[in-house]
Amino acid sequence: MTKNSKFNFIYKDALEYVAYGLVSAFVLWLLDFEFLSLVVLAATLVYAYIFRQPDIFFNYAKEKSVLAPVEGQIVAITPLEDALFGYEVKIEGTSKTESILRVPLQNATVKECSITNGTRLSRKSKLFTLLNEYATVMFQDKEGNSVFINHRLKQSIVGVSLEVKEGSTREQSDVYGVAFNAVTTLYLPHNFHFEVQSGDDVYCAQTILGYFE
Repeated sequence: MTKNSKFNFIYKDALEYVAYGLVSAFVLWLLDFEFLSLVVLAATLVYAYIFRQPDIFFNYAKEKSVLAPVEGQIVAITPLEDALFGYEVKIEGTSKTESILRVPLQNATVKECSITNGTRLSRKSKLFTLLNEYATVMFQDKEGNSVFINHRLKQSIVGVSLEVKEGSTREQSDVYGVAFNAVTTLYLPHNFHFEVQSGDDVYCAQTILGYFE
């Protein structure tokens, strides 16, 4: 396992807002608006918690490995009868799990990516799959193995975001976006061998889901 050399305690796109919040809370406190200062400080700390980017240990030396792109619990692994993909894996995150998204493949090329705006209904709602906001991204390694990922928000106070573009390349474990309180669905090819099972807790860029054979 290798320690992440790109450590940032907060997602880079959120640093500016956190800094503004802390400064605003301090100025309000100096002006004797103590209650308002506490409200701003509390909101800033919640924002910082959502976009936290903890130091991690990851292994990207394993050939053909696929790392978990998110933190959460595997709630289902379903075989598929599909020409391109053989398995569907659902990983459910919560408001307590890390929201950072990391690239699961080595030498990954972004084949497609998009964000579809929508509602943020509870996962129990019958309209969850139909209406909720989601992002999709497909990564492909240099050998042609592909992973298609869907991040669908539940009751989230922030929107999903991606920082990759179609045709760009990323290394395994690189940050590619944020999805807070979301259900992540991975579609894996037929030649995939699992190292995890339904019910397992997985950790972003640390847990090896399995290998391409």
